[in-house]
Formats: sequence, C-alpha cells, structure tokens
Amino acid sequence: MNKVRRAEIDSLRAISIISVIVFHLNKDFFPYGYLGVDLFFVISGYLITRSIINDYKNNNFSFYNFYLRRIRRIFPVLLTVLLVTFFLGFIILLTPDFKRFTESLITSLGFISNFYFWITGGYFSSNDELKPLLHLWSLSVEEQFYLFFPLLMYLIFKFFKKINSILIIIFIISLISFAINIYFISKGHREPIFFLFPARVWQFGAGAFFAFLPNLNIKNIWLDSCYVCIAILLIFYNFFIKISYLPDATLMSIGAIMILYKNNKKKNYFSNIFNFKPLIFIGLISYSLYLWHWPIISFIKYINVDP
Repeated sequence: MNKVRRAEIDSLRAISIISVIVFHLNKDFFPYGYLGVDLFFVISGYLITRSIINDYKNNNFSFYNFYLRRIRRIFPVLLTVLLVTFFLGFIILLTPDFKRFTESLITSLGFISNFYFWITGGYFSSNDELKPLLHLWSLSVEEQFYLFFPLLMYLIFKFFKKINSILIIIFIISLISFAINIYFISKGHREPIFFLFPARVWQFGAGAFFAFLPNLNIKNIWLDSCYVCIAILLIFYNFFIKISYLPDATLMSIGAIMILYKNNKKKNYFSNIFNFKPLIFIGLISYSLYLWHWPIISFIKYINVDP
C-alpha cells in the first residue's frame, strides 16, 4: 500500500458515510443514499489488495500480521459501540425487542449479522429502522471478505506467477458474483443479494482487479479532467438513478474504480475537489461515524415511535 495517503480515497469514504447518514435520517429525502456502503466495498477491495501485494513484494506477508492489523483497526471502536449500545438497549428497549437486540449483538460479534438480518426481516421497512445494530450487516460482509480473501491471494500467488493469470482468476470470480446478482434480480429477489457476501464479491473483486494494475497517468490535462468528471458524474448519478436489471451500485462502482485507478493531478480542477479538507477529515473518521450514527438514530426513532 502506498505510504502516502490518497486524498481522493478519504474523500470517497466521506461521500459514502455522508450519503448513508442522510439516508438513515430521512430515506424519503435521499432514497438511494444507502448505496454509499457499496463505495466502501469497492475501496476495501482495492486497499486490502494493495496492502497484501505490498507485503508479498517485500517478502513479509503473514496471516498473523494481516489479521492482527484488522483486529486493531476494527475491534476497539466496535466493542465500545456494542457495549454502549447494549446498556442503552437494556434501558430503552422493551423486553421482546431487547431479546432480538441481544441476538443481533451476538451475531455482530461473530460477523454473521448479515445472515441474521436477512433471515429476520430486511433493511428498508419501518420496523427495520428500530434495530440499533442493523447497520453492522455491512461490517459482517467486510469481515467475511477479510477472512477469505487473504487465503485466496495466498493460493493465487503460490500457484500462479504471471499477472495475467491472476487478473483472469479475479475477473472470473467477480463475473460469477455479478451474474448471481443478475439472476436474482431477474427473479425479483433482491434481499439475498443485498445482504449476502457472494453477491457482494464483484465489488471487492473490482477493487482488487485494479489494485494489481499500475495507476493510470493521463498526461493531457483536458483528457484527465474529462476522465475525472465522468467518474464523479457516474457516482452521483447513481445516487439518484438505478438501472433496474443491474446491481444497484453498478455505475457508482465503475466511477469509484476510475478514481482509484488514476493518479491524482493537482492541476486538474475536478481532482482538487478531493483535496477539500473537511471532506478528507470526514473520510478519516468515517468508520467511527458509521458505527455510531445508526444506534443513535435508531434509539431516537424507537423512543418517538407512535404508540
């Protein structure tokens, strides 16, 4: 992974968390804001792959170090949120709701809450808004990626030495995941592909695929500006328009990949958007914002729910 932080990545994280928070505050105002989570998946696929590639190049990759870094990054804030949420839930929730809450807490600790919330309801109904840990379904999907992807990378690097072979394998796996989405969408079953990891693999895979490639360097400033403008438009267009027969965040994922894949040019006016310091700051704290915002919103809605 690059030692220097990329401002555009932090800015993409900020766009992700802002869109999700606005959606959770008022989904009628911003009905597709939940797609911000999809941006996180693409970014994770890209960054985790770059990190593993860098470790392999330096001959210091180990599963122990990889998982230790993930634990240090994820668990301190997560456990704090779960502990605070548990005590608030004990005080605020009615007994049947608190029982369901404890079930969701246990599955969140085991990083299988995406299965739990899929089986016990969904994500978009009014009742779902009263589940304080509902948002952790996406963290479970990410953890499942962190669990399986290093093993896949280990096997790929062990048996395949050529970059073309590695890219073909990642492309095929991602294509199968994308095809799963197309199939379930055609059958009218969107809940499974929203919650379950196999249907999300294509987004992690898209990030992983381009992580193997050297960053694109467009020398002509006008072409560079057009490229970044198109990428930004794809992201924001997808927040308002979805293609019914494709996965919801297809256009957004393409736009995110275009930004991750390209070197950022200071002379590019559109690229300078990603250097907006408040946006970068929000991106830096996006993980904590994501974990804390929904329990607060959910408890407030629970307290104020109609009798």
